[in-house]
Amino acid sequence: MISVIIPFLNMQRFLTEAVDSVYRQTYLDWELILVDDGSDDGGADLALKFAERDPQRVRALLPSENISHGASAARNRGLRAARGEYIAFLDADDIWLEDKLERQSKVLRDVPEAAMTFARVHYFFDNPEEGTGWDQPFAPLQDRVYNPPELTVAFLRDTNIYPCPAATLIRRTALVETGGFEEQFRKVRTDLAVWAKLSLKFPIHADSGFAARYRQHGQSSVAQMFGDPEAHRRNEMAFWTWLVEYLDPLPSTVRRDPESVVCRRLLRLILADVTGEESMNPVLWRLAVLRRIWRFPAFRREGRWFRLLFPGGAQRESG
Repeated sequence: MISVIIPFLNMQRFLTEAVDSVYRQTYLDWELILVDDGSDDGGADLALKFAERDPQRVRALLPSENISHGASAARNRGLRAARGEYIAFLDADDIWLEDKLERQSKVLRDVPEAAMTFARVHYFFDNPEEGTGWDQPFAPLQDRVYNPPELTVAFLRDTNIYPCPAATLIRRTALVETGGFEEQFRKVRTDLAVWAKLSLKFPIHADSGFAARYRQHGQSSVAQMFGDPEAHRRNEMAFWTWLVEYLDPLPSTVRRDPESVVCRRLLRLILADVTGEESMNPVLWRLAVLRRIWRFPAFRREGRWFRLLFPGGAQRESG
């Protein structure tokens, strides 16, 4: 059985379309778990109606208090309630293609070593005046199984190609074993954090086909985060800091390549953060950066990160 988890927060106007796309699946052995993250737009009442209409297959999980704990926490609530062998996530404003579950469940049956399979999405706008939509990129990936940490590195280098939750199917045991979603990330990087954990530990199957349509609109969590540059900066700093610390205890053969990507990204964020203070002279900002990166063993393992801070360091590194 596949446990379908739809978390939602004030997405009442889209929820019916998402649920309908589950019912249109050619694969029929599923349960649906609707997880309210503190909506006040009538979405909870609508979820209860779906559960009352089909109590054998649909459950609605409502919060004890009308407080949002974020997308990661909502997905984890659904994961704890799931009974299926496989887990499929669908955001309430997205839409599955009809063969999504059938196609991906066959992949995981045929490729037992893979903990997850993912495909692409088509980005679309309800209003054609807002845009024409586009297909999610896939290159340089190929249709095959990737071993750790190949996909971790690919996802971190190009965040345009990492999976949207609606385009994945995951073995429940693998999600549970890696601890599910990181609840400190409430809106953005919720998915990249868990994909990093899975791809660092298990083989993952990549599929260049399409599994879902991903709606673009101003109320989405991504749009809200990018609309607040300071909140986005803080979230990015928190994510890359979390990841460099998560990598640290892993075996060097798994850790080395993704750690290089993470250190470079984190160093850029710290540099931008420190040098943004206009009154700071070159000596002081370099000392400030050194203090901040010294606490991470990942930076101390390789002296090149410290050389990059000084004149000519970048040229020596590239040479």
